[in-house]
Amino acid sequence: MLVIIIAIALFCIPLLILTYARAAYISLIVSILYCLYLRFVTKKLRLKQLIYCGSIALCIGVSAGALYYLKPKSADGRLLIWKVSWQMIQDKPLTGFGKGGFAANYLYYQAKYMGRPSTSTEEKILAGNTHLAFNEPLRITVEYGLIGLFVYLTFIIWLLIPSKSRNSVTITCKSLLAGIAIWGFFAYPDQVFPLLTLWVIGIAFIINKKRDKKYYELPYNKYSKIAKIAVYSLTIICLSSQLWNKWEAYHKLYICLKSNNTELPNTLINVKKEMKSDINFVYLYSQILRANHSNIKFLYSIHFLETNFPTPGLFLIKGDYLKEKGKWEEAEKAYKLAAAMMPSLQTPRGKLAFLYNETGRRKEACRIAHKILTEDVKVYGFNTFKLHRDLKSIFEDKIK
Repeated sequence: MLVIIIAIALFCIPLLILTYARAAYISLIVSILYCLYLRFVTKKLRLKQLIYCGSIALCIGVSAGALYYLKPKSADGRLLIWKVSWQMIQDKPLTGFGKGGFAANYLYYQAKYMGRPSTSTEEKILAGNTHLAFNEPLRITVEYGLIGLFVYLTFIIWLLIPSKSRNSVTITCKSLLAGIAIWGFFAYPDQVFPLLTLWVIGIAFIINKKRDKKYYELPYNKYSKIAKIAVYSLTIICLSSQLWNKWEAYHKLYICLKSNNTELPNTLINVKKEMKSDINFVYLYSQILRANHSNIKFLYSIHFLETNFPTPGLFLIKGDYLKEKGKWEEAEKAYKLAAAMMPSLQTPRGKLAFLYNETGRRKEACRIAHKILTEDVKVYGFNTFKLHRDLKSIFEDKIK
């Protein structure tokens, strides 16, 4: 067993380092150490237990510190996310924001944090358009409060405490879950389907091993058999029907988008019921509504996205709409919020400059234009080129 673990480590660690998968690297090391701990350390060897536990903690600390220098900007970005998340926890420490509360509220808090005088220029550059916490305990605390964190940690500890039976299945599952749990401190395993699958399978095996071998069966006769078959059949039919409806909706949309069909608005309306929980669909639906001048439905979809999945791009769309309607103050607020959410993004500030220029606030417009044209660009693309070209065509003579 030890030879296999060492061989896996020697093969995987270089790959993980080359791909900069720092969280995966730390998780692999922790899984191996925990596997060795469960395999070779017994309850009687107290000193040996302390040595192994200390080794695991030391490994996490040293690895995290050493791997920080592989991609320091990425690590600093995660530290910023955790710092802003702490502000969210302080507002609702016990109950949290509810399911999906992190994605629904994080960027608003980031915008507020970026508006502080104490916020550094480096933090403004690092701030990104993210809806992930990169830390599972932190995300759970934000969404479910300290109560949810206590339940989560209690369950994790219960799963990972060494049990009396130390067979290969139990050791493998516990080591796997230990690695995934540590991965959750630096990444987002809840968003990776293979990891979720392994997580569920590992928990199922451990719970099966932990349960009492004495169990009682329900009375078994022909009526109970018929009832079970009926329940199973009904469940299969209902789930299959839901799965088929989902597949059919996505397939219709895929065919329509692939063929550039002019029936896209009608297709979106037909599949809306099955896809209303898909954020990407709602974004697409809102843009189609705006193109077709369906103002009431468009504003409703915008409000839904503001509440559940805000982004700087969403407020740019909202600002453009309000500007077209002549609602200058509301458009200004939308552009400012988009700029505050991600200060390194130049497009919201560029739209503010155009708005100020059109409304007679030329000094403010020139100041913003000068700032955009002279600062370093985080990511220079075609949109940035187009923005700079338009700004120069309007303000070049005024900002020289």
